[in-house]
Amino acid sequence: MKLLLDECLPIDFRHHFSDHEAHTAEWAGFKGKKNGELLSAAEMAGYDALLTVDQGIPPQFDRSTKKLSIIVIRSRTNQIEDLLPLVVSILNALESIRRGEMISVWRRLEVNISTRVIRTKTEHQRALREIEKLMSRPRLSREEREVYELLMQLTGDYESKTFPRQRSTPVELIEFLLEQNGQPQKVLAPIFGGETHVSEVLHGKRTIRIPQAVKLGKHFNVDPVVFLELR
Repeated sequence: MKLLLDECLPIDFRHHFSDHEAHTAEWAGFKGKKNGELLSAAEMAGYDALLTVDQGIPPQFDRSTKKLSIIVIRSRTNQIEDLLPLVVSILNALESIRRGEMISVWRRLEVNISTRVIRTKTEHQRALREIEKLMSRPRLSREEREVYELLMQLTGDYESKTFPRQRSTPVELIEFLLEQNGQPQKVLAPIFGGETHVSEVLHGKRTIRIPQAVKLGKHFNVDPVVFLELR
């Protein structure tokens, strides 16, 4: 595979992809090119994939009509010592990446996942399982929080395209489930810390936090994700 490394990656990083034809942006004559200009130049030059640390590319960016694949490397810094632990993950991503697809590769986390645009029901279900794992944790690291937010965005994008009907808001869903189960609002008091807080949630004055969504999911026996706003 013909790889292009952007200007922010160390020159020597290319040596760790010996099974591929890896070039730096400067070597390819693309020094100074950014964003769309760089992507267009790389495609015209016949590159198969771009390795970049630029996180400015929207995670939901659909490049299905393009040929160039993109791997966004999300490491602590762009120093070689922070990048090397990700080489194996990058190589694995290169084996499975589809033409025109964008994948984010994260530095080592407890979450074993590479995030990509969701296009199938299986990928959607896998992402939901990862979201549930993250939601069940008492605290998230900064990197895990970023994974969680990205997965929420990706699943939301997939659902809005696959199920274009208007979705119920979390409050509407709670009211519906209470009615279906014949339960009064006060049964949710232990979840929100009192009947006053329940009333504030149902009137849109208080947001539903992740731990509360998990408890609501258990109470109503549904996916906790449905109680969170997808932005």
